[in-house]
Amino acid sequence: NLNIVRVVIVDGLQHGHLTVRGGKGFIFTINDIRAGVVCYHHDDSDSTKDFIIFRITDGHHQTRHKFPIKILPKDDSPPFLITNMLVEVSEGQMTLLRGSTLKASDMDSSDENILFNITRLPQAGEVIKIPGPGLTGYPEILMQII
Repeated sequence: NLNIVRVVIVDGLQHGHLTVRGGKGFIFTINDIRAGVVCYHHDDSDSTKDFIIFRITDGHHQTRHKFPIKILPKDDSPPFLITNMLVEVSEGQMTLLRGSTLKASDMDSSDENILFNITRLPQAGEVIKIPGPGLTGYPEILMQII
């Protein structure tokens, strides 16, 4: 009979806590789970996993179960410049931007997804990303193509 089953937290919860019906709780029922009133709250640390060890009992028999929790990291760190070199170009000429002159990194995501946006146009020239012959440029550049 699932109505008499109780679930008790006996260990774990190193990076968060559980609430039952909005308040701190360490014991709940199957009906609480079905009603969606048992919630895990992560402590906002940089941890990527946690676990809970439950004792599940019907009053006569009991068992323990380790319940793993995978924590998906959030992208909360801005990218930072690694290389930001001065580029010199002769009047009327062009120069190629390379990873050795402009490079960034991001702690929370893949560097190949970093996008450089041109927010202020050059005063004496232009920055052009040419996707192919005869095509126009774009005001943003992915780091993976530099």
